Amino acid sequence: MSDSSDEHEVHAGTVLWYRPEKGQGAVKADSGRHFRFERTEGLHDVVKGLRVLVRVDSSSSPPDVVALPLPHGRREYAEVAVAAPKPGPRTTPASSARRKAPSSASKPAQPVGPGRRSSTRVAAPKKQLPNGAFQVGTAVRHESHGQGFVVLSTRSITRVKFMAYGEERQVRTADLQTLESSG
Repeated sequence: MSDSSDEHEVHAGTVLWYRPEKGQGAVKADSGRHFRFERTEGLHDVVKGLRVLVRVDSSSSPPDVVALPLPHGRREYAEVAVAAPKPGPRTTPASSARRKAPSSASKPAQPVGPGRRSSTRVAAPKKQLPNGAFQVGTAVRHESHGQGFVVLSTRSITRVKFMAYGEERQVRTADLQTLESSG
C-alpha cells in the first residue's frame, strides 16, 4: 500500500458519535468536513469528544475512511457542541392573513367547544335537539357528577367532560339538565 498524497488524505478532528457494537462513528474534521468511519486502527475506548486522525483513501469507491490515534499515542479531548433543535414551522404575517375568520354575514357562527378559542365571542348552544340529544359544547349538569360540557350525544347516552374530574364520562341523556346562561 503506497502513501502517496493522491490516494490518502489525513485530517485531524473530533469524534461526534461512535457505536462500538457496529464499529461505526462520525468525525468532524478541524476543516469543518464530516467523515463517517467504519474501521479504527490502533484506537481503543473510542468516545465522543476524542481527538483523532482520519485517513481517507479516495482511490476506492466509496472512499475508505479509517479513524487513527493521534501521533505518539496522545489522547486529547475536545468539547462537542450539541446541535440546536430544529425550529418548528414559522407563521408569517402573510400566512396568518390568509386564515381570516369568516365574517358573520357570510356564515353563521359555529359553536366553540371547551378548550378552543375564538376571535369573536360566541355563546355555546344551550338546547336539546329534536331527537333528545344535546348539541356539542352545551353546558350541562348531572346530579352526582356536577357540571360539564357535552362532547358527544345521542338520544340515550351522552359523553360529558366533567369539570370536577377533568375527564370524560358517559351518562344517560335523561339524567342531564342544561345550564342557562346568567346573562
